[in-house]
Amino acid sequence: MTIQTRYSTPLNDHQIRAVAPSVFGAEAHASRSDKYTYLPTIDILTGLRSEGFEVFEAKQARTLDKAKREFTTHVLKLRHPDAGDLTKLGQERVEIILRNSHDGASSFQLSQGVFRLVCSNGLVAGNTQASIAIPHRGDILGQVIEGAYSIVESSKELQSVIQDWKSIQLNPDEELALAHGAAALRFGDNYADVIQNPAQDVTTIRRLTCGQHLIACKRT
Repeated sequence: MTIQTRYSTPLNDHQIRAVAPSVFGAEAHASRSDKYTYLPTIDILTGLRSEGFEVFEAKQARTLDKAKREFTTHVLKLRHPDAGDLTKLGQERVEIILRNSHDGASSFQLSQGVFRLVCSNGLVAGNTQASIAIPHRGDILGQVIEGAYSIVESSKELQSVIQDWKSIQLNPDEELALAHGAAALRFGDNYADVIQNPAQDVTTIRRLTCGQHLIACKRT
């Protein structure tokens, strides 16, 4: 179980602290040994903010041990404010997801994903493009900084690549070749048994409701 908050505008520290106080933890939990390397989430967040990323969602795992409330697993979702708010079908955005804890429940994790609104009912599809996971052991600060900058640069490049690909316009012959290639990739060389008219069935844009998406998935 988790508690979380999500906004269409960036969250400030007060809003984050209200649901994820462990983000601001000043030390590791007392249960950790001397081998445990404490990594303050707020320091990493400050670095990501300096690169233009802001927190739009914060959540923290519930714990029955009140003494661990300032230390337990927390997750922050960050993006550039101009990355889009997924209010239009087909619109995508790049997000950075930061996960950490100060009680040994989680390693430090940073990942980058691309998410797209695919349904008029609010269904969002996405996948992770890059990620790092670093255990809280040894001198890890350099690894974390290097990994964070790698993810940040990758996110900026990915956003640029998405825009470049979206700007490509295919002529009818290219669309037909793409349709046949996509059908063969999805259904194999005998795709004609499944798709009678690839040029129309593959290239036609459809906006389905979530229920229709589920039915389509079951059929295929």
